[in-house]
Amino acid sequence: MKIISTPEVKEILLKYKNEESRIDEKLKFGSNKQYIKERNNVEEDNIPSREEVKRRNSQLLKELETVKANLRSKAIYSPTEIHWKHISDNYKADPALPVKTWRCYLPVYV
Repeated sequence: MKIISTPEVKEILLKYKNEESRIDEKLKFGSNKQYIKERNNVEEDNIPSREEVKRRNSQLLKELETVKANLRSKAIYSPTEIHWKHISDNYKADPALPVKTWRCYLPVYV
């Protein structure tokens, strides 16, 4: 099978040559022990403390609950609220209108 080599292919190969060499170096471990040794060389300065993790996790949970509540409130948005919003928008557009009563007539579907 003949490999077709075009200028575009050569350009792409040159572009990713450095990344491929780094991947090849990572895959050249002689034994499993050497791999485990390399993998465990993590700087302990980058590991957050227990308090930081607790604070971050509680903040994430609060944000999640806020998003859930917002989605729930949008799901329960009733047609009556839409009519009140329409009435409010009309009044804001022309506040000189005399307001004697507020009525909300729900549409009747047949």
